[in-house]
Amino acid sequence: MHIPLEDGVMIGVGLVQMLDNSPNIKIRFRERLNPSYTLERVECAVTQRLAGLMNFADMVPTDNEQLRYLLKRKIVTLNYELSFQSEEDFHDTMQVLVTAMNKDLDGVVFAFAGTVVNPSDADALLDADMKLIFDLAGRSKVDQLKVLISHRFYKPVQFESTPESADRKKRSIAILQQKGLQYIDHLPELTRGELTTLRTAEEITERLVALWIVMLVSFKQAAPDNLLAFLEKYELSHVLTPEERAFLQDPTEEARSTNTWKCECIWLLMWAIKAVDALPFPDGMIRIDDIPMQHVPVLPKTDPRDFIRSHNTIRSKEEILDAADLYYRINWLGRNNGIKGIQSEGFLPAVAYERYYALNWLRCFENSPWDEVDTPS
Repeated sequence: MHIPLEDGVMIGVGLVQMLDNSPNIKIRFRERLNPSYTLERVECAVTQRLAGLMNFADMVPTDNEQLRYLLKRKIVTLNYELSFQSEEDFHDTMQVLVTAMNKDLDGVVFAFAGTVVNPSDADALLDADMKLIFDLAGRSKVDQLKVLISHRFYKPVQFESTPESADRKKRSIAILQQKGLQYIDHLPELTRGELTTLRTAEEITERLVALWIVMLVSFKQAAPDNLLAFLEKYELSHVLTPEERAFLQDPTEEARSTNTWKCECIWLLMWAIKAVDALPFPDGMIRIDDIPMQHVPVLPKTDPRDFIRSHNTIRSKEEILDAADLYYRINWLGRNNGIKGIQSEGFLPAVAYERYYALNWLRCFENSPWDEVDTPS
């Protein structure tokens, strides 16, 4: 039987005791009912297993939220399951077979505790190189995890092109041409307006409160404990995401540096609620001090709920989708330059990325929460 394996493979490793004494290896194969790179519902045995692995990832006691996030992104891309069973203590043939297949298929191994590949006392997930991603005790031996999606399964949402979406693409390309920046014609149009749902003004302003708190800690303008108490006082602790809460509890220098870029997200969302007039081209960084004081969401001795209540309008769907389409194309150029090792000129890729990230959240792309927003290009 020919099995056309591609990227996105889960290898489940287990041990069972056979009834006879012959050295047998049994391999069971199964695949998703509907191959995909997301996990929207449980509809078959494989998606049920993936849901279990997602629970595993959530239960791991770790401070490395970035690695947890990558693991969860990796899990939802898996489309096959190969289960290996042997009568012996994972004899050499089994170990060589699993290791080679996992490397070749860029898989993930679920290994029970006490096996040759996982001699620890806790069940674990291993990467394509058989290195420990996480075990249930929270231990890990990797810092990064590669997440790839096979072109066989990546099927962007298809919709009929309309004059609205086609014109939006043309306007974006015209701006890129004016700036002397590269573009590609075959990068598709974004979804049209009637198929887009925007975040509410309350969602946006609550997100701005959270981002402002993160910014204050990133620039060492306030103590994390004081800000956590501030949110609790005004019953706004819920605005923080898991990653933001983890950052406030342990604001390392590296995390502070990374989060300073969230100023670009803040400006984008301030633009969305009309607190600032312009969304400048991403050829420079914004100045957070240029945000008018009456639109600052977190101030000493000021109830941040007043900010939330006083900003109840947002820009039109057309304006937001125009910006999203433009940043979609700029972000493609930044990534293309990065892949080719080319220095980007005429724009700052990091600025474009942060604004694109905020725009995708703003337009409810894939209905993802803030920590899990995707930025495909």
